[in-house]
Amino acid sequence: MKRLSSEQVKKWRGLSALVSDAIDQGTAAIERVHLATAQRTFNVLEQTPVAEPSSKVQGVHDSIVSTVYGTIRSVNQLVGKSLDSALESLAPNEPSGARAETQAGLKTELQQKLQQDLQATLPGSESTGG
Repeated sequence: MKRLSSEQVKKWRGLSALVSDAIDQGTAAIERVHLATAQRTFNVLEQTPVAEPSSKVQGVHDSIVSTVYGTIRSVNQLVGKSLDSALESLAPNEPSGARAETQAGLKTELQQKLQQDLQATLPGSESTGG
C-alpha cells in the first residue's frame, strides 16, 4: 500500500479533527435546542390537568434524547479513532511525540474556531467582538 507524505497525513489528520469536532459541537448544539424546544411544550403541559403524567413523559423523552445524541457522539469518536489508525498505517515513519504534538495543536486550534463559530450562530448569543 502506498504511504502518504508527512504533509498529506498532516492535512488528513487536520480534516479528520475538524470534521469530528464539528460533529461533536453540532450534535451538542442540536441536543440543547431539541431539549429547549421540548421544554417549552412540557412547560405548557404543566399548567394543565395532565401535569403529573407529562412530567414522567418528559423524563423519558429527555433520557431518550440524551441517549441518542450521546450515541451519535460516541460513534463519531469511534470513526475518528478508526480514521486515525488508518492514517497511522499510511504515514511515513516519524516520531510519535512529534505526531501527537502536531495533532494536539491542530485539534486545539480547530476546537477554538468551531467554538467561536458555534457561539456566533446560536440563538440568543451575543457577539463579544473578540
